[in-house]
Amino acid sequence: MNLLPKRWSFESEKNGTAQVWQWLGYTEVYARGLEQSGSYVTSLWRHALKKVPYPKQVQSVLILGVCLGDNIRLAQRLFVHANIVAIEWDQTMVDLALVCKRFEPVQIIVGDLRTVLPTLDQTFDVILGDAFYSDNPNVHEADPTFGHNLSRVLAPGGMYILNAAHQFESMHYVARFLKLQKQWRFRANRLALFIH
Repeated sequence: MNLLPKRWSFESEKNGTAQVWQWLGYTEVYARGLEQSGSYVTSLWRHALKKVPYPKQVQSVLILGVCLGDNIRLAQRLFVHANIVAIEWDQTMVDLALVCKRFEPVQIIVGDLRTVLPTLDQTFDVILGDAFYSDNPNVHEADPTFGHNLSRVLAPGGMYILNAAHQFESMHYVARFLKLQKQWRFRANRLALFIH
């Protein structure tokens, strides 16, 4: 293990210039001035996943947004027997995640979730929404069918946890398709839990 901090950057067609910071076994990725993966994101999802009751009953999980896969790693620890599928629009981030090997292999679909969601033919017990376009999680604005597709792939009684960051419009939009169960703040981020 390298005790000295290591910093480097890379270019991503989707996210622009991204910076990677590695130190004492931790890796953090920043793009467009925001942490994409690292201690903050891990803490956010660790806190959010505590809201899921009966995690041993969860059989399928869909993760929207990967980066280094902090959310995948946490989901694998909590939902031990679940089939996990992830969607990430940035191939460069997927490549970095696979090199860092922070989680056990899962099916990762590379593509825009607005295009990928309509093609999925299975339903999921839990969906974690952490997909952003720049700093905007409002993917529905460009595609009004997003809510319909989200509710179609979420199993009856299933849970959708949305990291809306600071975009309250995302929560209001999703609430038109799923029942808002609770919302809360995690430091600078706003999150919401929806039930189908």
